[in-house]
Amino acid sequence: MGAVKNKHKAKLLGYLSDPDNEWLARAGMAVTVCGYKKGQSIYRVFSPAELDEIEREALELRKQRTAGRRAKVYDAMYQSAIGGDVQAMKAYLDRTEGPVVKKTEVSGPDGGPIEMTDTERAAKLAAILEKARRRAGLEKEE
Repeated sequence: MGAVKNKHKAKLLGYLSDPDNEWLARAGMAVTVCGYKKGQSIYRVFSPAELDEIEREALELRKQRTAGRRAKVYDAMYQSAIGGDVQAMKAYLDRTEGPVVKKTEVSGPDGGPIEMTDTERAAKLAAILEKARRRAGLEKEE
């Protein structure tokens, strides 16, 4: 990696990993952090994939640096939850246990497959497409 690329990567990681800094769009990174006059100039130094990797690394560092803050928020949520706040209960459990997954299964009679002829399937698809066209404000094509 070239000297300029290394310098800019270090600047980007330093800025983006600081939880007190606003998370910038790439054009903002170019101007605010790297000092370019135009936002697109960042692509002279980094490919989109390289910027993706820098952002992932910075986000991981930011998460590590905010662990204490998150713990305080979780503690406050927990205290509210045990105090009877139903919304706090849900929020706390969603974050610590993961949200409850709701499954919906669609099946035919007695749990078997949904039986449909090709003509019925085509008619249902045409109706769905027509409804989508109307929602999008598109005329039906003749």
